[in-house]
Amino acid sequence: MKLIDPEHPFYQPLWRRVAIVAVCGVWFAAELVLWGDPLFIPIAGGLTAYTAWMLLVTWKTQQSP
Repeated sequence: MKLIDPEHPFYQPLWRRVAIVAVCGVWFAAELVLWGDPLFIPIAGGLTAYTAWMLLVTWKTQQSP
């Protein structure tokens, strides 16, 4: 199951992909440092890892037809 569709044109600009990963990373860091909720730490960490993987690591630039 894909939560992020990499073919969608919304994800084309690099700044949007980096911003999404950064927001997830800030949430993860806040859970670790400030709140420490044992339920949301793995959720935020997993979401950060998933978005980084889908939007940055395995990203393939789309060719125009």
